Amino acid sequence: MKYLSPRGGSYQFERSVPKDLREILGISKWRESLRTDSRSEAEHRCRKKTLETDAVIKQARNGTLRHYSDQELEDLAASWSIRFQLDFEAIIANELHPQHISEGRPVHARGTSKIFTSRRMLEDDVRKWLQTLEETPDIAGPDWSRLIDGCLDEYLVANPSLQGDWQSVLVDQGLDAAMLNQLETKVVARKQSVPTSHLLSNIFEEFVREVGTIDEGTLNEYRIGVRRFIELHGNLDATKITRHHAKSFRDAIRMLPSRPPNAVRSQSLAKQVDWALLQNAKTVGQSAINKNLLGVKRTLDYAFLETAIFNNRDWRNPFDGFSRKPGKPKNPIKPFTPNQLTRVFSSEVYRTKTVEKFWIPLVLFYTGARLDEISQLHVDDIKMEPLPHILAENLEDEDQEIAKKLKTESSHRTIPIHHKLITTGFLNYVAAIRSTGARHLFPGLPHKKGRGSGDLVSRDFITRFRNVGERDKTTGLNTRSLVTHSLRHSFRTFALYLPDQMFVQIAMGHYVSGESIQTYGRQAYLMPDLLHQKVFKDIDLPPIDDTFIQQEAERYLSAITIT
Repeated sequence: MKYLSPRGGSYQFERSVPKDLREILGISKWRESLRTDSRSEAEHRCRKKTLETDAVIKQARNGTLRHYSDQELEDLAASWSIRFQLDFEAIIANELHPQHISEGRPVHARGTSKIFTSRRMLEDDVRKWLQTLEETPDIAGPDWSRLIDGCLDEYLVANPSLQGDWQSVLVDQGLDAAMLNQLETKVVARKQSVPTSHLLSNIFEEFVREVGTIDEGTLNEYRIGVRRFIELHGNLDATKITRHHAKSFRDAIRMLPSRPPNAVRSQSLAKQVDWALLQNAKTVGQSAINKNLLGVKRTLDYAFLETAIFNNRDWRNPFDGFSRKPGKPKNPIKPFTPNQLTRVFSSEVYRTKTVEKFWIPLVLFYTGARLDEISQLHVDDIKMEPLPHILAENLEDEDQEIAKKLKTESSHRTIPIHHKLITTGFLNYVAAIRSTGARHLFPGLPHKKGRGSGDLVSRDFITRFRNVGERDKTTGLNTRSLVTHSLRHSFRTFALYLPDQMFVQIAMGHYVSGESIQTYGRQAYLMPDLLHQKVFKDIDLPPIDDTFIQQEAERYLSAITIT
């Protein structure tokens, strides 16, 4: 095999540098141990090294060759940022709010603004800083562009005042942020670009061209899987695809209808799922799920093994393990269909006998929360600022009536209160309970149990809709696959249409990683205004009998007021 040489008991990669590039690269030959005594493994590693050196040759000839590693440039950017913040943090605050921080007096000379409104201003500052170093690095071309990108990231993260999170800056200065209006300052933006060679769609097309041993039927199945993944998550950089993307894609595929009409089959993933729910249609089996997953999985395997876009040699395919057939429970929990939800919350079914049995299922329907989260709420967990929301958190307390036990650490979160709950009168109920001096929002529940205090509500809810299902088989309500937790599954299903699925996971209290968390940090769980904007404002829940529900809410409110 070309460039593969045996050496002792192992193999090495050996390739001569083209003569016209030896001065640029500073070497005449690439020689590197492949660290294996297996011929087949050595050939695989040699192919990868060949691709890497091909890329270096191409970059050296077109002027895009990098001489510094990403880590070296990131370290330089961090050093620049530390110096910049030490010298200029106060100046930035003054420029934003001179009338409040320094009584209108500038603290720097005219023309030395540290609010960079263009990339060139940032470059000028970085260039001056580099000249102060003992050994000024010779950084140019793509290395310079990468360094400036890193410095810009550091600049924006270290100065939240430039991106809207400016209240903390004012508080640090001892000022009342509530008295000031947010500034709309034009600041240089970081252009997020993805190399076309990294895009999933382009890698798939290259995979199709280079791998000629796949039959047409399988290739078509792979193509459908990649197209559906892009429908759900967008045409992502292959190196940024995570197990979260793989899991949410797998979960969406599981809800696809099996053998739908051609008119439905040609529709988008979300519309096919919607049709399956409305028709209560049989969903696809594990074989079909695997075929959709394998399209993306094989494309990522090809990208890692046969291209040079992955720098991490320890990369693991995020789709590994998702093709295995899961253990099938006897009664897997299913979401309600829109028609079933309309029936469940109708006057025929939803005539409850206690206020807890009335409000808790409604709150679960409109929030997607867990039963334990809602049944254990305290009155003080209902917050009004920055907008009405529920604060779900664990409390450590010796008194089991006060302590709340939730499922996961990420359950410590805020849950915006859906506008339909507000118009129904939920906040009026909260105010009425608060006026009684009760600690718990639902004081009639057995709170000494901790987790499980809402079991009686759950059993009552299930019994009501299953009785209807027994009388009317066409409803499909008489099944053990529909339970109180199905309300949460339903919320997740209706949220499938929303563009940012990462925020749906956050809103539902799932642990997530990825770009949203990198941008907002773990505080994303505690930002109800953000979650309202990303999820609750636009989620399209099926209609229920609002008139009846509001009448019942007023009836229970009157009973509390009289008491």
